[in-house]
Amino acid sequence: MERAVYAGKLPPRKLDARGRLAHDGPTVTVTRFTLFNHLWAIAGFCEWHRWTWTESGGSAALLATSIALFVFPNSVACLAVYAATQVVFTALAMNAPWNHGLFMAFLNVGILLAIARCAFEKHWDASSHPDAPSSWDGEKLLETFAPAFRLSLIFLYLWTGFHKLNVDFLDPGVSCAGALMGWMNEVYRFLPLERWAVIGAIAGTLVIELTVPVLLCFRRTVYFGLAMGAGFHLFLSQYGGLHGFAAMLFAIYYLFLPSGFTDRIRQRLSAFDTREWFRHALPLIALAGLVVGKALGHFWGLSYTLRGQLFWDVWLVAVVVVFGREFVNLIRIRPGFTLRPRWAPLWVIPLVTLVNGAMPYLGLKTETSWAMYSNLRTAYAPNHLLVPESARVFGFQDDLLAIEDTTLPAFERFAGEPVALTPIAFRHIASAADGDFDVTVRVGDERKRLIVRDGVSTHPAWTEPVPWIVGRLLLFRPVDTTPRARCRH
Repeated sequence: MERAVYAGKLPPRKLDARGRLAHDGPTVTVTRFTLFNHLWAIAGFCEWHRWTWTESGGSAALLATSIALFVFPNSVACLAVYAATQVVFTALAMNAPWNHGLFMAFLNVGILLAIARCAFEKHWDASSHPDAPSSWDGEKLLETFAPAFRLSLIFLYLWTGFHKLNVDFLDPGVSCAGALMGWMNEVYRFLPLERWAVIGAIAGTLVIELTVPVLLCFRRTVYFGLAMGAGFHLFLSQYGGLHGFAAMLFAIYYLFLPSGFTDRIRQRLSAFDTREWFRHALPLIALAGLVVGKALGHFWGLSYTLRGQLFWDVWLVAVVVVFGREFVNLIRIRPGFTLRPRWAPLWVIPLVTLVNGAMPYLGLKTETSWAMYSNLRTAYAPNHLLVPESARVFGFQDDLLAIEDTTLPAFERFAGEPVALTPIAFRHIASAADGDFDVTVRVGDERKRLIVRDGVSTHPAWTEPVPWIVGRLLLFRPVDTTPRARCRH
């Protein structure tokens, strides 16, 4: 094909109404749907790097579906398979739970619901109007689940800040703010760790986590909220594994940005000759990432977490270099978004997010309840400043068992330590044990001994297996029995 030359350069590339480059070869679509899918795939890739082990072997499927969505961001099928895989991966890996994995699972359920709704409407339109387009409308699909994602993120932020309103997070001697600063200093090497710095970190964390969700509620302030949150999580992302949390958040941040931002990204990408480069770039990037990641592990012995963090940092630098001007010019584009789900069933996602955060105070689970790094304790000696102990209406955090001595290796890390286990957490370990074992526990002021011989237990209620669904829904941290609650994830 002949190419006209204008002052030694290729002629300007034209875009059609859907953002596709107008040429005769294969096209590359750049829309809000495709950009979100890229970011969501990167979040999945970071998720895989952080958690590459489960009893199901599901991590390989998560990697494969993340790559597929990254390479084919226009594909609704790839998005559906990726969403379903991440939900199953999270459910099967709940023996080692993590907050942002559960939050991603909630959102991916929302994506699957939105796809089901759009599929029904598409089928209905095809039946009623034979001439209706057969292709999926990615923009309509995105706008179906985007409001629920935005509102869910606001609820998540509110809970993470609210949980920290306890006497131990405010105590510089035990606060998770000080602990995180110490861990972060292993990376940055220049952070002050004196008492005044910890007090500043406590105050700064509370201001950010309680202010950002409010700023995200209003169009006039949303950019300030996004900037505060981005800076905070970029800083934290350098600590092992937290880049996965940041990657998930940034994908949702994108849903707060106006369509004009995507238009500018599209214009920036149109400068590349996509017939010769861009349509091959995505699979090549994915392949190169796998090869480099394998080499980093084989030759330098880097863990999956460190490799994921390295990829995260390289990606961040590339985004800033290529699209930095577009981010700066955002201030000139008027934001426009809604927080109200446009389809009633999708209200379930923000409502589940809201209810999940309240569970520790109700006497339900204390793990994966958005209380990460908060020093929150709702059993033994509740420490929250605003929620009274009388709010605990369920008894799952009662009758704590403190392990004094044991012959079971799974209990040894708790033996003699100033911690206690909830009955369900105790049963999880005891019921999974093979062979005979003994364990001496203290329940309140009473000492008891559990003996298991040939499958016969002296306390059958303590060794009864926990029902699968209960074990997945009710997860508990060890409870500190010291005057101050220590920092736990």
